[in-house]
Amino acid sequence: MKPVLTILTSIALTVPLSAQAEPVCMPTEELAASLKDWYGEVPVRRNIATGQQLWASERTGTWTLVQQRADGTSCTLDSGEGYDAEGPSQDVMVLLED
Repeated sequence: MKPVLTILTSIALTVPLSAQAEPVCMPTEELAASLKDWYGEVPVRRNIATGQQLWASERTGTWTLVQQRADGTSCTLDSGEGYDAEGPSQDVMVLLED
């Protein structure tokens, strides 16, 4: 039993706690339509950094950070769950912008 527990422990320690998926890139209009259709997300914050836009859904709580490129494509940089327009994350954004 000890070898099995040791193997499981070593596997657990090598897997990152939050695995980030590879960026998905496609024409900007196609990515926008996908975020709206698949997740119900809409743009909620523009120019977080140059060319970046936050998409989110209050209904599902999902969010996606998108980088817009000059060549007409956009890429997802990160995404997650737990978006809350009324929550403390908005307060932190406001404080960081000052």
